[in-house]
Amino acid sequence: STWETSLSPAPMAADDLSDPLDRLDEISTMLVLEFLDHVAICRLQQTSRRWRTFIDTHQDIWRLCYDRTWPGVGAVARGTANWRKAFITQWKIESNWADGLALKTMLKRKSHKTKCPVSCLAMIGRVLFAASTADPIVLQFDLDSGRCTNDFSGHEKPVVGMAASASELVTASADHTLRVWDISSGLVRFGVDAHKKAIRCVASSGFLVACGSDDKTLSVFDRRSMQTAADPCHYRTPKLAKPISAVALTSSLAIAGLESGALLFWQIVPRARFASSAAAAAAA
Repeated sequence: STWETSLSPAPMAADDLSDPLDRLDEISTMLVLEFLDHVAICRLQQTSRRWRTFIDTHQDIWRLCYDRTWPGVGAVARGTANWRKAFITQWKIESNWADGLALKTMLKRKSHKTKCPVSCLAMIGRVLFAASTADPIVLQFDLDSGRCTNDFSGHEKPVVGMAASASELVTASADHTLRVWDISSGLVRFGVDAHKKAIRCVASSGFLVACGSDDKTLSVFDRRSMQTAADPCHYRTPKLAKPISAVALTSSLAIAGLESGALLFWQIVPRARFASSAAAAAAA
């Protein structure tokens, strides 16, 4: 009928059946792809081998997909050379999180027949540090490959807490000690006997390190003087009512959580100002 004829698509010329890649230059093709979301991009990849190769080899396409899909997360991947890999990794993380699945399982200790609970974790960039209650060693993992790239051994008892910065890893152990490690070499820079009993938790902020212990005290150290000062402890609290089970730290505030459920706050005073204030008080 006339109605059916008007809805029927017009026959395509032979030229219209050609691949758009044959008729568009690279810049024009990229401008067209900028209007597509990641779902359309992935579908286009499946149409032919040429499109798959073109999309896989143009990282700007995947960078745009990343920024549009996770605008608040894109800054995390800045500096990457493979935006396609970064997009796929982030997509798997989001999908697995929604499904309750883990992206990777890396902390498998074949040397132990029994289960070894993970005691603490720390991250810096795409590097993960993990310790277990089975031994006093901290393992370093590359999150992209899943491989163990380094280990930090020196504590006599398991590591119970740690904090990572750009170049240093701070670890606290049940052997009463606090150690500062060079991440690139895996060697310990210095360590101190921080408490009389096992350390339970540790936190780091700038040059300051705080740790809580079963001896019911909280200690704050300055990493710049830990190696040289006769008394490396910047501040130590009086003995509290219960052992400290958690600690948080900023440049001006230390917070301790006790086993009793109490939260205690201390304002951190710079050591030089504290010393001058104490001297002035003594003179008065």
